[in-house]
Amino acid sequence: MKRTVSILLTVMLLISVTYAVSADTALAYDADDLTYEVLADGNVAVTGYKDDTVKVNSKTFDEAKAHSLTIPAKVMLDSDGNYSSDGTEYTVTRIGKCAFGNIGTNQIRDLNLTELTLPYTLTAIGDFAFGYCTYLKNVNVILEDGTLSTTTLFPPALTSLGTGVFKSCDSLSAEVVFPGTLRATGNGTFENDINIKKVTINE
Repeated sequence: MKRTVSILLTVMLLISVTYAVSADTALAYDADDLTYEVLADGNVAVTGYKDDTVKVNSKTFDEAKAHSLTIPAKVMLDSDGNYSSDGTEYTVTRIGKCAFGNIGTNQIRDLNLTELTLPYTLTAIGDFAFGYCTYLKNVNVILEDGTLSTTTLFPPALTSLGTGVFKSCDSLSAEVVFPGTLRATGNGTFENDINIKKVTINE
């Protein structure tokens, strides 16, 4: 019996080590991996990934493709709206509809996204922007002073939140704080998100 317990503990430790290593070496997507749209007000919306294969219609998580995503506050774009290190600087204020998520499990979405970082500059997030990103666990915000906030889900200047933005993000565990700047929100922002612990609305 003792030998059996010992073997089980060894196997559990090996599994833990394997997971830790894969988490540490996870892929990371950021400014130059994304597509953008220059808006009428001179700011920019993030519309998705350059590489269409990042979004899948599978229902199975692929640990080898697990990754984080950082939306930049500022981005340099060329005259065609593509990322360029020597382009014109724009402020990112929006995330487009279905940019990384979608409206259902049979639609392509970023199933392997596990961690998301949003910029303080965001004022609007479109419908189902992260809908059905089932394995998304953490959402952070980079504040204007460069510090990382892990205690709030939304940027402080957010004014508009679309329908189903985080719908069916089953793994998302957070205490949600809606900023006092929020003026419009769609239905089902956290529908089916069973691990949301608390919701606070700042005035």
